Amino acid sequence: MVEMKRSEPLVTIVTPSFNSASTIEHTIDSICKQTYKHVEHIVIDGGSTDGTQSVIERHGDSIAQWVSEPDSGIAHAFNKGIARACGELIGIVNADDWLESDAVEAVLGCYLANDRPDVVYGDLHLPELDRVQKGDPNFSRLIRYYMPTLNHPTCFVAKHAYFKYGVFDERLRIAMDFELLRRFYLKGATFKYLNRTISNMTLGGASNKQLLQRYQEMLSITGYHPITAVRSFRNLLGIFYRDVFRFRKCRS
Repeated sequence: MVEMKRSEPLVTIVTPSFNSASTIEHTIDSICKQTYKHVEHIVIDGGSTDGTQSVIERHGDSIAQWVSEPDSGIAHAFNKGIARACGELIGIVNADDWLESDAVEAVLGCYLANDRPDVVYGDLHLPELDRVQKGDPNFSRLIRYYMPTLNHPTCFVAKHAYFKYGVFDERLRIAMDFELLRRFYLKGATFKYLNRTISNMTLGGASNKQLLQRYQEMLSITGYHPITAVRSFRNLLGIFYRDVFRFRKCRS
């Protein structure tokens, strides 16, 4: 179990997983190796059948809580982890992503130095694209209508903020991060940008069908606002031309 010191704020990391046997060990290791040690790691597995539970069990000494049972989707898994969390700050790290080794220390330092904002977020490394997606300190210009680069995998949320503003909407299948962060902002939550890389995210091979569903959900969330529609159409058009280019390249 995680050693707990009363003088230091506890930080909870929630990892949702499903059939992640090939990747979750890297995720767990990145949390075990944090320079800040007062961390509670909770794994919410959706009833994997590929040996994920065996990997989790192998690291049982470093995981505070874990459960493996069917859930109704990723938002449900997020909420189950949040409900179990004891930390003052809660981060979510998916089972194919990983944290920078000093991420928790940096986030907590920012949190404590800035009057404990509701959300701390930062930059996201995308290894497959070999680039860092910078967080947007001026996200308020866009978030009413579209998902800015708030980089949800880098977000650490104060537990009290979930009580005050609510948890993830389980009716949504993909765009639950946009809905939650948008709702937080519209209800007056405080955000603080940390100008450094916090997390690493694999692209996971999201299909065009999933991307289309995300844009459909975002349109519904914003009341089919024209800005949302235009940006969604532009992105889908870009995906279409990308796929046409790939097809022609394969044929040539």
